Amino acid sequence: MRTAFAPVGQADPPAKPKGGYRIIRAAVMAAAWWAYRRNRIRLVDLRVWFAAHEMDARRCRLDQEFTPRFNLREFKRLTGLSVKRLKDSLRRLQAARLLSWSETALDFPDSTGLLIGADADDFATFLDQVPNANRKLPVPRRILRLLAGGARPALIATVVGHLIRGLYLKSGKCHDRGRVKASWIAEVFGVSLRRVKHARQELIAGGWLIPLQTDQWALNRWGAHFRINLEWSRLDATKVQATHVSGPVSPALGPESAPPPPTIGPKTAPPDSYGEPPTESEKNQKPATGGPAGISSSKHEEVRSDPRSISAQGCVDVENLYVSVLVTMAPTPNAPSPVRPESIPPAPTNPTTVGKPDFRNVVIEDLKDVVRLLVLFGQAVALGLVTSSERDRLRFVAAAEHARVIGTKNPCGLFVRLIRNGLWSFLTQDDEDAANFRLKRHLHGKPTERKELSPFAVSEAAGLSEDARLVQAIRAAVARTRYQGDGFAILRRERPEWTRERWDRVMEELDQATHDGRR
Repeated sequence: MRTAFAPVGQADPPAKPKGGYRIIRAAVMAAAWWAYRRNRIRLVDLRVWFAAHEMDARRCRLDQEFTPRFNLREFKRLTGLSVKRLKDSLRRLQAARLLSWSETALDFPDSTGLLIGADADDFATFLDQVPNANRKLPVPRRILRLLAGGARPALIATVVGHLIRGLYLKSGKCHDRGRVKASWIAEVFGVSLRRVKHARQELIAGGWLIPLQTDQWALNRWGAHFRINLEWSRLDATKVQATHVSGPVSPALGPESAPPPPTIGPKTAPPDSYGEPPTESEKNQKPATGGPAGISSSKHEEVRSDPRSISAQGCVDVENLYVSVLVTMAPTPNAPSPVRPESIPPAPTNPTTVGKPDFRNVVIEDLKDVVRLLVLFGQAVALGLVTSSERDRLRFVAAAEHARVIGTKNPCGLFVRLIRNGLWSFLTQDDEDAANFRLKRHLHGKPTERKELSPFAVSEAAGLSEDARLVQAIRAAVARTRYQGDGFAILRRERPEWTRERWDRVMEELDQATHDGRR
């Protein structure tokens, strides 16, 4: 798979990931995985542990006068597990001293200091491999819900490994970059190297993990350089529809984003990069079945300020900022376009063509496209598998969302089984939220955003001069960056004929036009 790398330049780190975060110490995260690898808990217990952190984060701002409630129904909505399995998981978690749960209290004891004897020595050896284990990790809540919803061990290990090596909370800001080797994750967490590489490919294709350009010598010494997308959401994958329905989609200009997925993904995870060479009898082995699954390709939910206006050192790039100002202004007939050719991403080529939707032969494009899903829903209604009610329509799309995100080897087969057997209890709240979002956007279009009154916004009927329109665009562009100033220096650098008196006259014109527009 050809991987495109994002530029290394970093803007001001955000205060928190979109959707909030949960503070978890790296040692506590490692203790939960250690308990799973030593068979103290099971995989479903690890998922319940992640769900418990999400439940506690939801009540972080609850007033002291209110008593929180942590019922099994909420656990069920986050994990898709039955009540019986949840009770068994909570019992094992409490026995492993990872969780203390009751209907009115949810506590996370420091399990790292409660181990004794051989367990303490074994865990200490395991923890020695985790750098800066006492560091607090601002774990995004969206990825917590994904892990609780049914992620497999290799994906959980890969996510946790990248969180430990690449997510920091410093001076009230979330720093989201780091380096990690896939072999380190495989060795420390005890999972197959090829599965770690496969999981990392999924995270890159899904937009949660963004590879950054690095030299080969640094790659060999410290591992891949990456950035964790703090704006990631599982709803991102629903923004890119199948090419045979809406045609090729050209990605919009915006912040660093994950590379688009290939038209046809690899059928197997990459092979191990170390180990003994195969013997003569092992040369003709059958290829492993299955393909990439999990999180699908995405863009960002919202486009932040133009990253071209900030240089690699975090300073404002005046030249590019001025170019972005000209882009926002209405172009004149004879003026050349200020957009640079290299900044325009090429449109995807060779789109995959698929046939009509058929419930007897569901393909991965059906799970990504609401139009095709609704055709399959009509066929399922005709077969008597579901009713034509809005409730079943929502559950039908939620089943597709669950299979697309959680499915490993055969997400389409998982989807069909969920529908034919009516296994609605496996759907999580995130699955239904994503399905509801997709249906609303398909049926009612993109919701109109309410524009806030800006100090730089002036009514078009105000009859502004050309100078006023230029100053207005520069002030709006400066407001989206970290530049400290009113924008006069930026304009003066590109147009030396401008003086401070001319700038002040234009400012008076804008203030008067704003005052008239508010009457």
